[in-house]
Amino acid sequence: MKKRRDKIETFSARTNWVRHKLVKLKGGRLRVMIYARYSTDDQDQSSIVDQVHYCKAFLKALGLAESDYNLEVLSDEGVSGEKIRRPGIDLVWEGIYARRWYLIVAEDSSRLYRDAASCVQLIRSALDQRLRVLCINDEVDTADEENWEERLFDAARHHQRTNKYTARRIKRKHEALWEMGAAIGLVKPGYLRKASQPSVDGEPEEGPYFDEVDPRWTATVYEAFERVAAQESSTSVAAWLTKRGFPKSSNSLNSALSADNVKALIRRWDYRGVQRFREKVSKKVWSTGCHRAEPSSEDEVLTRDMPHLRIVPDWLWYAANKAINERRPKDEVLSGVDHGLYGIPRDSRGPLSNLFRCRCCGA
Repeated sequence: MKKRRDKIETFSARTNWVRHKLVKLKGGRLRVMIYARYSTDDQDQSSIVDQVHYCKAFLKALGLAESDYNLEVLSDEGVSGEKIRRPGIDLVWEGIYARRWYLIVAEDSSRLYRDAASCVQLIRSALDQRLRVLCINDEVDTADEENWEERLFDAARHHQRTNKYTARRIKRKHEALWEMGAAIGLVKPGYLRKASQPSVDGEPEEGPYFDEVDPRWTATVYEAFERVAAQESSTSVAAWLTKRGFPKSSNSLNSALSADNVKALIRRWDYRGVQRFREKVSKKVWSTGCHRAEPSSEDEVLTRDMPHLRIVPDWLWYAANKAINERRPKDEVLSGVDHGLYGIPRDSRGPLSNLFRCRCCGA
C-alpha cells in the first residue's frame, strides 16, 4: 500500500484527454464531491483514502489547487458495486437532485456502479442537473459532449466483462481445490482446518487448507445424532449443545444454537464422511443488484467421499434425518420458488407489513 501512495504523490497519469478546462470561480470555491468504494470487507480500508488521494492528485494535475474548491467525500466500504442501493451512493443521488456540487469525481466508473445501465443512469441524471462528472481511469468527462457517452459504455462493458471473468476464475479455483480434497467455504462445527504450508520464520501460513475431525467434539456430535434419532426435540438438543459450548459456524453472531441450527447439523453430509458442494447457487436479482441463493439441479452438485471426516455411521445419520423428516406437518412441503412466500423478506410477510409503524419504537 505504501508503494501505491508513493505513486500517487508522484502523479503522472494522462490528463490530455480532458479537453475542457476546470473553471475556477472568482471570489468563491467550486463544490466538488469525490466518491470512493471498495467491494469486500477483507480489503485494506486505506483503499478509500488512496482513491481520494488519487482523485485530488488528478485535479491538481489539471491546475485545480485544494484552495480552489470545497471538497465532500462520499464512500461505501466493503459493499459490492452491483448493489443498486448503498448508503454512500444513495447520498450521491440525493446530492445530484439537490445540485449540491459542480463536479463529481471517481477513480473509474465501476466505483459508482458495476452495472452498466445503473452507472449510465446516474451520470445522465447528473448531466441533466448540469453537474460535471469525471471518471479518471475510464477517461470519461461529461463536458466532452461528443465522446463521454461512448467512452462510458465501453468502460462499463469492460467492467462487467471483468466481473464475469473473475467469477470464472473463482469457479475454476474452487473446482481445482475440490479435486485435490482441499477445504472450501467456512469450517464446519466439529472440524479443524489446517494449512498445507504452516508458518515458518515469521512468515504467515499458506493454503490450500485441509479439514480434519476435531477430537474435542466427536463424542458431542455423535450424541447429538443419537438424541435426535431418539425423538428428542431440536430445541432441547440445541439447548444441550449450547450448554456444552458446541461451536457454530465462524460467521455466526450469536453463540447460542437454535432448533434450525440443530436441523442443519443433522442434515450435513460431512458427518458421514461425504461432502457436497454447490447445492445452492448465487443468482443476481437485477432490480436490486443483490444476490440470493437458489437450489442447484442435482447434476450441478459436486460430491466427494471424505472418509477421514466421518463422525457418525450411516445408519445413525439416516435415523436422525428420518426423525427430522417425520416431524413435518405434511408429506410434501413446498420450497424455493414454489413456496408462496418466496422472495418476500421475513419482516414483510404480514398483511399490513411496512404500512404501519409503532409511534414509540418505530417497529
